[in-house]
Amino acid sequence: MSAPKLLFLGPPEGKLRALLDKTMAIHAKHGPFDAAFIVGDVFAKCDALCDEERAFLDGSCQMPMPTYFFFGTHIPADVQQRIPADHRGPVELAPNFLYLGSAGVVCMHGVRIVFCGGLWDTSNGVDWHAREPPNEEADDWQIWKPLDTPEASCDALRQLLRHPALTLGEARAPPPPADPGSLQQARAFQYAQAAFEFQCERDASTLAARPPVDLLLTNAWPIGMDALSEAPKPDACSAWGRAPITRLAESCRARYHITCAPAADEHGAFFEREPYEHPPFAALPPPDVLPITRFVSLARAANSAKRRWFTALRILPRVELAGTPRPHPLTASPLWVVPAAPAPPPRPAHKRHEPTEAPESGRRRRRKIQAVDPDQCWFCLSNPSLEKHLIVSVGMECYVALPKGQLPVSSEATTPVPGGGHVLIVPITHTPSVYAAESSEALRREMRAWRDALTKCYAAYDAVPVSWQVVRRGTRAGHTQTQVVPLAAEHAAAFDAFMTETLHREHGAWESETVASTWEKEDANFTPQDRQDYCYMEIGARKRLLLLRSERFNLQFPRETLANFLDMPGRADWRACVRSADVEAAECDEFKEVFAEYAEQVTG
Repeated sequence: MSAPKLLFLGPPEGKLRALLDKTMAIHAKHGPFDAAFIVGDVFAKCDALCDEERAFLDGSCQMPMPTYFFFGTHIPADVQQRIPADHRGPVELAPNFLYLGSAGVVCMHGVRIVFCGGLWDTSNGVDWHAREPPNEEADDWQIWKPLDTPEASCDALRQLLRHPALTLGEARAPPPPADPGSLQQARAFQYAQAAFEFQCERDASTLAARPPVDLLLTNAWPIGMDALSEAPKPDACSAWGRAPITRLAESCRARYHITCAPAADEHGAFFEREPYEHPPFAALPPPDVLPITRFVSLARAANSAKRRWFTALRILPRVELAGTPRPHPLTASPLWVVPAAPAPPPRPAHKRHEPTEAPESGRRRRRKIQAVDPDQCWFCLSNPSLEKHLIVSVGMECYVALPKGQLPVSSEATTPVPGGGHVLIVPITHTPSVYAAESSEALRREMRAWRDALTKCYAAYDAVPVSWQVVRRGTRAGHTQTQVVPLAAEHAAAFDAFMTETLHREHGAWESETVASTWEKEDANFTPQDRQDYCYMEIGARKRLLLLRSERFNLQFPRETLANFLDMPGRADWRACVRSADVEAAECDEFKEVFAEYAEQVTG
């Protein structure tokens, strides 16, 4: 069976027309997809259907692939009435628009899926650590009644937890004695430990027969997702976890957990943490496929803040995963872990500030901006603080390295080049421009050679390089570099048009193609000022040049525009994309492996 390609969408909450338009574009650009799944509320939180919702239900608006959804926190009465009383399996409310129910376990497209909606109270008094034996007799695990109260939600979840795929066995390790010096407590602990080990043996056959779960879909977070993680986190997300969902995630041990989260605004929040590994079952041999979960939380569908609200996965058959090494990075299970509150920062000492310059005409003069010196420069190889785990290859005049917070997401199926492929070509000499006095023709020639090598490497993955240099006088950037990002070759022309349109709206127009084509020629007719204030880009074979004669220019303009084109606005700022050193090193190693033969063409 081929691996299904599935699309996951954040909650539209009634904005179904925008969901349809955006999904059609995603399907055309990144598809085709075998199916789509929506997490969270599909309909607005009112009983009366709006025109957009009616258009979906009467079939006049139709998703491009079978699209499944389940109960979030609300479902209109009109929709509930369309669900027949005697049925099994998804209910097709309209063409390509199918309702799974409120909670359940289903198998479709060769994938076992556990889903659960409902309202979750933080103080319902339920012991979610309790264990119950599996229900071997039930053959229908879909729950259809609306889970519109915490009590109904908890009852449905307790029923769901008895599915054979979700059993954790009945053994629970006893707590250590409160007073280790007490003989009575020590003996009681020994008896409890012996009972635990005996129950582990009894549980072994049940746990060994657990059917594996591929996907867990919920409308809330488990407790602890922000713990043990170095990924950028949404504000206040420590409060989003719910104990019932934690118990469900602990029981499922799903390969992927896709969900949404409450947020302080209408746009929602995106969060993807490092994969985490569940603890092994006692009395069982190590499994062929490691119990590792990847957690992704999606923002509101088609939100105007352009936060990430969809993700695509190709679900490989488990037989192909046997013997797969642990991913890197990988954390222990964060479930039930509550991160410690950060200590308040120390109060700064009060200093008396003396004016550095005399006022003139009632105004303080602007301080002269000092460029970063080599001993403090992030890009100088001589700096002991340089993050050398990012370096891919070193030549005579330049080196190639991954940036902090690269734009592509290396783990995404839509990222064409292994490891992400976003790199910097950095002169070894500390120079503000490749045309400055400290630079040389040999430096410029080697930079072009690195770009050619990257072009050949990307071409092996049907991608082309998007590269840019932005040089601006009067900034702290004392060490120039060229950024290079792979882009699927089929999108190069569209991005070029998008970039040109955005530039025209924000900064003016490119220089003519004739002028741009001569920019890198040594005898080109440009002034020294032109060589000190410019933005030069190459999009595949297309050369684009903007001479920065205006006073203001956004130095992050190329990256921000590319992020918006790729529908990844949340990754426009590199600081929001910084990963742990272990993740960065793993991405660097992955890219090194595919780039090695092309790098040799430069380094010899």
